[in-house]
Amino acid sequence: MNLYNSILISTLGVFNNIKDFLSSLTVIDITFFFAILFLMIVVVSLLCFIKVNEEVKEKDEIIEELTKDQEIKNDNTEEVKYYDDEEGELLDLESITKALENKTNDAIDLTTFEEEQEKDAIISYDELISKTNNGTINYKNESMLDDLSVKEVDLDHLINETDKTSVEVTKPQVISYAQEEAFLEALKKLQKQIN
Repeated sequence: MNLYNSILISTLGVFNNIKDFLSSLTVIDITFFFAILFLMIVVVSLLCFIKVNEEVKEKDEIIEELTKDQEIKNDNTEEVKYYDDEEGELLDLESITKALENKTNDAIDLTTFEEEQEKDAIISYDELISKTNNGTINYKNESMLDDLSVKEVDLDHLINETDKTSVEVTKPQVISYAQEEAFLEALKKLQKQIN
């Protein structure tokens, strides 16, 4: 009971001290105190207003991006048909890939300006191609790490000089129809998971 009385007396002492402090304040002190309190409330409310306004702008931007994405998705879902100009038949992906695999690289027809630039150039395209095919790098060892080919360069015999004047035309690499279809299905599944 003695502890309870001492806590009660100390609490009453604190309230008496607060009462004495407030009674010693003048009207100017009280006005100044409430003016500062009012300004603090105004500043805090302005900061909250700015924060809420920024969040609303961010939400509007996100909604705008989502609606644009949805419009693009709606545009893409419409069935698009491509027709061959010559025959008027519907083209499919398999025939296009076969045509690309069988296509040969034909020579480029140069305009008169391009021919003039080729003649006046410091080094012509043909000279550049012939110089790039003059040598190959010699390797000591070649090993495979996972899907990566690692080659050790022979520093004693670095370049193997060859005299190739003809330019080798490489065939463009095109993935098969089945691989492309599998890739497209994987993309569709990923898109469904994202949405």
